[in-house]
Amino acid sequence: MKPVQFALILICAVAASYATARFSAPPPQQPIVKKEDDVFDRVMRARTIKCGYVVTHPFLFKDANTGALSGIAHDAIEKMAENLSLKIEWAEEAGWSTMLEGLSTQRYDMLCSAIWSTTSRSLKADFLKPLSYAGVHAWARPGDARFEKGLSEIDWSTVKIATIDGHISDIIARAKFPAAQKLSLPDTSSIPEVFMAVAAGKADITFEQNYIGLEFLSKNPGAVASVTKDHPIKVFPTTFLIPQGAEKFKAMLNAAQDELTNSGYIGGLIDKYETYPGSFYRPVKPYEMQK
Repeated sequence: MKPVQFALILICAVAASYATARFSAPPPQQPIVKKEDDVFDRVMRARTIKCGYVVTHPFLFKDANTGALSGIAHDAIEKMAENLSLKIEWAEEAGWSTMLEGLSTQRYDMLCSAIWSTTSRSLKADFLKPLSYAGVHAWARPGDARFEKGLSEIDWSTVKIATIDGHISDIIARAKFPAAQKLSLPDTSSIPEVFMAVAAGKADITFEQNYIGLEFLSKNPGAVASVTKDHPIKVFPTTFLIPQGAEKFKAMLNAAQDELTNSGYIGGLIDKYETYPGSFYRPVKPYEMQK
């Protein structure tokens, strides 16, 4: 056999041997990724619910001197935990712009101040059953005849709406009354500023939830009046927020909350903290007959 032929045969043999070893060897073992525990399992193992919260009256108050928390949502979740033989750890005070991030990154197990359940928030969180409902009303100067027959009869091109950028007043103005003029205040403005703008004649109308409007009127009697008293523009469920997909956790908490609602405990909390009667709508109990 010639040297060249022998070299070719040897190269082919080596190549075949490598191919056999390459394709018959078992695939490299993939690293084992530990699946993150379900929130229900974490809570039951620690016997503790870690709460994030946003201070929002009257659902959650924070004493400026002692840091003590109270309010409808605070007392409700504490009682729910007690009935479940669990503890509440008030882990982190969040802001409106960061509260959902803290929930998704598991810095806390749920948001324990009552928050409006909205479509945009449903993309990042899930909701328990409503503790109550908040009605958003239109507020104008008392005696403004333009609004006596309802909002549908108005030439909105002649009306100026006081709004805060990104707030519910701005959202409603853009969605429902796009032809209206706007007195737009920056997002750093306080809510009373839109009421003051209406009272001073700088704007004609604004939109805000009933509780905040009644609170403003308690300090500024007669400054504004609701022109949608019996028919709020929008109604939002007010509830606790939990992570998406936490079905066992959700079922447990809903059962605990149902017990408090049906026993009248939640209604009692609303009565206790609702400084201005009629601020909130109570959930109708499913066993109550309609009149």
